[in-house]
Amino acid sequence: MWEGIPDEIFPLLRIAQIRIVQGRYDEAQQALDRIHRVGEENVHDLGRAGVALVMAVFFNALGDEPHLREVLELTAQAYRISSENPQLSQQYQMVAACEAAAAHMGLARMLGGEDERRYHLNLALESSQLALDIYRSFGFVRPIECTSEEILYRHSLALRANGHAVEANAHLRQAFDEMMRKHDLIPPDSPFRRTYLENIPLHREIRAAMSSTPASGKQAAS
Repeated sequence: MWEGIPDEIFPLLRIAQIRIVQGRYDEAQQALDRIHRVGEENVHDLGRAGVALVMAVFFNALGDEPHLREVLELTAQAYRISSENPQLSQQYQMVAACEAAAAHMGLARMLGGEDERRYHLNLALESSQLALDIYRSFGFVRPIECTSEEILYRHSLALRANGHAVEANAHLRQAFDEMMRKHDLIPPDSPFRRTYLENIPLHREIRAAMSSTPASGKQAAS
């Protein structure tokens, strides 16, 4: 229905985002290629920020070093667009910081040098803390490119990697509780109650992390 108009990029971004979560990366790339053919330079800042953020989500999912380094460039671009345009919500900076934290964590895992590893772990914690601070200042997440439980979970990972286990467990619990709060809003007879927990990779990760935390394992498994 939107094909042929500049705002066509918005349904294309959602298609790409769904394909990324499904692990159908070739189809995600096709949607992103279509966006570039449409020409995101001709759309407003909201569209340009959205393109940068969804590409960052995609490259984080691919997870190799060159793509993770591109994530840092894309998130810096999205952050700058949001900072320079007062009509854009600060929440786009929140999403950018969340994706940057994930990229720094990925780079820290794959790089061999201790100094470079520590550098990326520190930046992961700074970025995840920024995302968390903005989230808490609003109390909700509006952009479609991330969720509240993801912000809490990414911060718990950064805390744990930096040696703050107690705080990491607390934020993991918050991520789990936020995920389950949304789950409880799904009607009891809806099949989405099951697929919400089982089919979304982030939610599987959160449940697995909770299960590996001794005091929380029984509740997470349920």
